[in-house]
Amino acid sequence: VSKLIYALSQSGYGLMTEHVEIGAGEMTLPSFATLRRVAGVLHVTPLFDSKFLHRLQKYVPHIVQIGNYTAAFDCVYSDYTQTVRQTVDYLCAHGHRRLAFINADPASSTAVDRLQGYKEGLMAHGIAYTEELVRSVPFTGLDGYRAFADIWEKAADKPSAVITSTEVGACGVLRYMHERGYQVPRDLSVISNEDGLACETTWPTLTVLGRNKEKIAAAAARVMLDRLKNPDAPHIAQRVEDELIERGSVRSI
Repeated sequence: VSKLIYALSQSGYGLMTEHVEIGAGEMTLPSFATLRRVAGVLHVTPLFDSKFLHRLQKYVPHIVQIGNYTAAFDCVYSDYTQTVRQTVDYLCAHGHRRLAFINADPASSTAVDRLQGYKEGLMAHGIAYTEELVRSVPFTGLDGYRAFADIWEKAADKPSAVITSTEVGACGVLRYMHERGYQVPRDLSVISNEDGLACETTWPTLTVLGRNKEKIAAAAARVMLDRLKNPDAPHIAQRVEDELIERGSVRSI
């Protein structure tokens, strides 16, 4: 959100934020929408489907979806399948063959795409898919910790590397390994598909192959401002390429 605020700071528009939760199978519209006081919505979570966005559009004229591709609205997106596949390629290039994967929240529309990328990457390198090395968990460090603990403690053949969908999940992995006297990357390589401040301050610092949030925020702001100027123009779909940031959490074996 802070990166979106910065990207819009010179435009003359302000940014309101509101978290919306799904409960009892019902999707409640954000309160600002029904007041009809906003020019557009930057939708930054993958948890809501097109039905929700179409409901939202009855109150808000312009929507830019950030994260997933859609043909129904303007969007700035990442190819999550390709992201995870490239991460598998990267680890295999460093000699890893036993790769664990902590996927996104199963409620997220990206989880299926990410898992597909993981499977495609393994297949490309002749590695069999093993369910015991995969977990899909909510977006918290504690859930990443618990998911990796379950993988590590149940696997007879320990993974040499783990891919996490988020930086907080990777932090959970680091905590688990540290508490049990293991060292990263000596005993396990860790790579995140999302960068964040934590990635630069953990020990070791976290290697990332994934979304560049600053580029995504800047692109989303441009798309929204272009839409406000040209409301009848065709839908815009802009893909933001992934970025590799090599730090200290991956080693060659």
